[in-house]
Amino acid sequence: MKRRHFIDTAVKIAGLGAAAASGLLSIGWTPDDFVVVDKDENAGSLEPCLLNGKDNIPSVSELKASMPELKGSIPFAARHPSLVYLINANPGSPCDYSPFSVGLATILNKEGFVLTSYHVVEEAIKENKLPLLYDPSTSMIRRLNVLAYSTKERFDLALGKVELPKAYADTMPLSITRGNITKDNVVYAVVPDNNMLTSKDIVAEVLHSIKIYGCGSERFIVEQTDVPHERDWGWRPVVSKASYVERPGDHDPFFEAPSDLTPGCSGIAFLSARHNDITGLLMKQGGLCTGPESIRRFIVDYIYKSTGKWVPLQAEASGRSE
Repeated sequence: MKRRHFIDTAVKIAGLGAAAASGLLSIGWTPDDFVVVDKDENAGSLEPCLLNGKDNIPSVSELKASMPELKGSIPFAARHPSLVYLINANPGSPCDYSPFSVGLATILNKEGFVLTSYHVVEEAIKENKLPLLYDPSTSMIRRLNVLAYSTKERFDLALGKVELPKAYADTMPLSITRGNITKDNVVYAVVPDNNMLTSKDIVAEVLHSIKIYGCGSERFIVEQTDVPHERDWGWRPVVSKASYVERPGDHDPFFEAPSDLTPGCSGIAFLSARHNDITGLLMKQGGLCTGPESIRRFIVDYIYKSTGKWVPLQAEASGRSE
């Protein structure tokens, strides 16, 4: 009997990883969906982002006719989304600050974890370009290290990390909703009111405020030497009623982004009205947003592969209204 108990215990311990992976991949996800580039011992700090999310997303009927006043309730980390600039930094050649590409990203917590879309940082992964994170609200510029991703053919997600200055020490973690998108959910994104942040003059101004060392190697050091001029960027919330789009074979729905987004908004996070939980990220294909369940599983997978700890996603919604 004791021998049998020992064997059962050993099997349970040995199968923990497989069981966790099975739970992760049970509905439409495969082992190839999530790729880890670099593990981080502080990945466990992402747990509150998963566990503190609300399990329902307010609908039009819940909010009734009046929308809540969003500007005052938007959390700091989402109030002015950070921008991702990509610059040439090929080994063996001098630093070339052009051409560049631009996308948006969201700082998840005070440890510096950042969520964006894969296609925003794809060239950094494939072509050795250097991704920089620029926060217009504080004029912070930091090198963005890509930690994990899911390609644009799947869920178009990327997780990165930056070294945040002390000014971000009180940043509260953004949560990812534990609910699932339905047709009547009300979501919003904070976007620049004009195209200034993507203009060549603005990007040049930002890049001139840094120095980069080590462009002849794969170790790049970014040093901020100046602060870009403060500007009124005119950020505004864009509110939309979500309409989800089913992708064959996947449980998690995608939803359509509002049509009035300004150029350069790839990778922007959509939040739920009232709760301010992350509900999706703007993809590259067709103006769709990745749904929340894929984001949750993406982060769970990263925590597990970095720390060996499995974070159970409690109170997940099991279905959606049609």
